Amino acid sequence: GGGGAGFRTTDQSPIGHLHISVDNSYTAYINGAETGSGSDWSSPDTHDFSSPCHHPLAIGFHGVDAGGPAAGLVSVEWCGSVVTSQHNWRCTARQPADGWSTADFQMDDR
Repeated sequence: GGGGAGFRTTDQSPIGHLHISVDNSYTAYINGAETGSGSDWSSPDTHDFSSPCHHPLAIGFHGVDAGGPAAGLVSVEWCGSVVTSQHNWRCTARQPADGWSTADFQMDDR
């Protein structure tokens, strides 16, 4: 499925930068590996990661809301592209299935 808006730059470095802010706290994952966590939604965090440019990139986060409206904003710079979170990113209020933060995961649409 689609996932966010994509923009290209000329930088083809496999070093990526995940910018994230989640109300109220989060743990972020890139390709199934924990990349960072935070709990101050009022100030975005940046986490660096490395992933080969010719492989798919899976971006995920587990957010925890402490009440009221919940939100998460993500921007990833990697291999000459910028991807931002959009309304078409998938989420669930249930416990995610094993492997949910990997590029091979197929979300059940039921």
